Amino acid sequence: MWACVYMNANIKDLSARWVQVYYSLYAMRRVSSKREFCQAVGMQPQNFRPIENGSRSISMPMLIATINAYNVSPDWLFLGAGNMLSEYGDRPL
Repeated sequence: MWACVYMNANIKDLSARWVQVYYSLYAMRRVSSKREFCQAVGMQPQNFRPIENGSRSISMPMLIATINAYNVSPDWLFLGAGNMLSEYGDRPL
């Protein structure tokens, strides 16, 4: 059921929140670099910058990998609701 709600999320908002995840994890010292973050979610590090500046959108596989790798709340990532980090990230989607 939640998948239907998430499909209505704006891709620009998703991409912006995904970038925010990196900066929050970096501030919390859970990642030490963009390279480390990108490798953990299966992305080439050179693809981070285009997503950050809005010229490219984040993909669904990268969103799911981020949820699973860093315990990110799907509600927050897709809808901007609740806390960024939650128990949902412990379970693969």
